[in-house]
Amino acid sequence: MSETKRLSKKELKKLKQIEVFQTRPDGVFIGYTVADESPMDPGEYLIPGGAVREEPPEFGEGSRARYDWQAAAWIIEPNPE
Repeated sequence: MSETKRLSKKELKKLKQIEVFQTRPDGVFIGYTVADESPMDPGEYLIPGGAVREEPPEFGEGSRARYDWQAAAWIIEPNPE
């Protein structure tokens, strides 16, 4: 499986997009995606469902990042066995 190239912030700005961080329904980080600028409200972005603007912290092998929606924060936790 090939990895998708992430665009730089400068490239995204030209496209009127920002990078956001996609999660599964349980909040586990699964990758990067983009949010488009709203055509109705310039400067605001249409964040896809389950995505957040805050970048997850780095995590090592055997662990994962999960977004806690109630605390509005990332949590690093061990991968379930």
